[in-house]
Amino acid sequence: MDENRIELALRAGPPGERAHRQGALERALAARGDTRDLAASPVALRSPATPSITLLLAAAAVIVAVAVVGGFLGTRTGPGETPAPPPSASVTPSPSPSQASRASGFPTQLVDRWVGPVRVIPGSAVPAQRAVLDIQGANFLYDAGPGQPANLLYSTVAQEAPDVLRLTANAPSSGCTPFDEGTYRWSLSPGGSNLTLSLLDDACATRAAVLPGTWTHTACREAVTDCLGPVEAGEYRSTAFNPFGPDEAGNLRYTLPDGWANALDHPLNYALKPTADYLADPGFDGNDTFTGLYFWAGTVATDQPADCSAIPAEGVPVTAAAIADHIALLDGLDVIDRGSTEIGGRTARVLDVSVDPAYSAVCPFSGSTPFRSLIMLADAGSDGGVQGLAASERARIYFVDVGPGRVTSIWVDGDATRIDGLIKDTAPILASVRFEASSPAP
Repeated sequence: MDENRIELALRAGPPGERAHRQGALERALAARGDTRDLAASPVALRSPATPSITLLLAAAAVIVAVAVVGGFLGTRTGPGETPAPPPSASVTPSPSPSQASRASGFPTQLVDRWVGPVRVIPGSAVPAQRAVLDIQGANFLYDAGPGQPANLLYSTVAQEAPDVLRLTANAPSSGCTPFDEGTYRWSLSPGGSNLTLSLLDDACATRAAVLPGTWTHTACREAVTDCLGPVEAGEYRSTAFNPFGPDEAGNLRYTLPDGWANALDHPLNYALKPTADYLADPGFDGNDTFTGLYFWAGTVATDQPADCSAIPAEGVPVTAAAIADHIALLDGLDVIDRGSTEIGGRTARVLDVSVDPAYSAVCPFSGSTPFRSLIMLADAGSDGGVQGLAASERARIYFVDVGPGRVTSIWVDGDATRIDGLIKDTAPILASVRFEASSPAP
């Protein structure tokens, strides 16, 4: 059997290995510098697995054997670890394919989780619910959502040419036969937000069916989620957020100008913020401050009991018009009814809302700041809390009927000094919004 292929499989690690901290591997490889030639042996809001020691020892034995023969292969960095740099000059990764790191055997700038439109997985009895290409360095996995194998398309990654990747199916790997090889041409958009893969040849038909196309990087400040973080101008879509609810797959599609970031991507809420605000936000996830565009799926009108718990407003139908009418008449608010408009080809009711200066009711979570509850989320129930406005906030809220008994509300939210600018800056984004059923891309 081909010893090089066995070595690749051993050194890639098991498919259930604990994921590296995002960017750690790239930093480590850059720190190691160009001190050795591995070409011959590539190593590859307001509410909301440890590696197998046996396999690691086996891999270590292979590495030691090769090193004795004369090829130094380096060490494997653990999750979150950054090795001390050697005394030689370091290599800084570049988004240009021609500048791919020779020391790594693969383009280190591709180490990331990349998301894209949902694809059909040939031969799978369970429909895919997401499409995430997780390039971990020397290997990658394909995450198609719940019910899919953990080792789906598990393969090693190596540099075939400056702009060509060679993928080799590992053992075990669902969807491919072990050691199936494929080659793909890759390129990055000017700002590095989007990766395009083009099929050259692949012995694995499943891999060939799902990898080609455009993928968007994830640089989310919130751990273990796939929001996009800061992106360049272009068209994007949600990965987790679903305006239609649990009974119908769907997502949000929109176009951004430069200077924006996707700060949240959860099934029930989605956020877009100016990049400067997102990066400067003091919260661990970049969402302690409310300055931007917020989408809430399953919007329902709520009352405000003394404890500010989530209780549906009695007698208010779940329609955009009924919810808007109810909020317009609530005490403690200053409301301007802007009438109706269209969002994504659907009728929307629009309200400008702020807290009346004379209003003084507070909530347990608002401290001494007055707070007015406005909505809750149907799919979260009473455990999901409420959404509303603090005394310092101003919002333009769009209530959109996305289906029978299903409303998504969109909030342009900020303080009094920012709201007018935010309304102006978000207008072209709102004009591009589409609520789409998730039909897996063929």
